[in-house]
Amino acid sequence: MISVKKKKVLLEFEHVKDKSLSEAQANEFVKFSQSQLEKNGLPIDFFTSEELELLAEVAHTDIVPVAAILAGMLGQEVVKAISQKDEPMCNCFYFEGATGAGTVRKIVAFAP
Repeated sequence: MISVKKKKVLLEFEHVKDKSLSEAQANEFVKFSQSQLEKNGLPIDFFTSEELELLAEVAHTDIVPVAAILAGMLGQEVVKAISQKDEPMCNCFYFEGATGAGTVRKIVAFAP
């Protein structure tokens, strides 16, 4: 998921360049981001170069496939709940669109 700070750097880059970020501009985006971090009093390594390069690669990707995967997971859970044959997913499903990995996490309620 894109953090708010990463999104701000991305939008600022696109505003300054007056065009959308492309994969070919990844190195330029990393340098720009690091200068913006320094300008705002944050350490240059606040975001790693790898994180910024990944953001440049996936900044404007189509999220339709991600929506399809999540809709399929949701549909599966509805069928489980209605049929009462299997236990539904434990609270949260995290999907990382950049890598295609999905993780189920159980959120446990704390006793007072």
